[in-house]
Amino acid sequence: MNTIKDKKIIVLGAILLLFTIAYFIIVNKVSYAFDNNFDTNKLYDLTIDTIEKSAIAYGNDNLSEVEKSPNSTLYIDVQTLIDKSYLVTDSEGLIVNPLDNTKNLNAYKIKLKYENKELSAEILKS
Repeated sequence: MNTIKDKKIIVLGAILLLFTIAYFIIVNKVSYAFDNNFDTNKLYDLTIDTIEKSAIAYGNDNLSEVEKSPNSTLYIDVQTLIDKSYLVTDSEGLIVNPLDNTKNLNAYKIKLKYENKELSAEILKS
């Protein structure tokens, strides 16, 4: 009778081992399904686009300043947009460069141009 109990324990242990191995394999496969693989180049382009649109909003709110500047061209930097609350930053007051997390975009210059009754913004990368 002892041998039957011993065999049951061995079979149950083997089944438990198989379920444990299957569990870890399934969890490993499923966890990669939630992996956040975003394209940093696309994120950078979106960040630049957001900065340019914020600069246009700033320019529209300060159109007389843009028109009075030489050749209707005004140069500002990203920090100006941050200071005037046109851009939201991280907790340290920075707009981090998605291509290199050790750098920020705060010092980038922006060229605001008003011609043909249209305002445009271009980031001058340094």
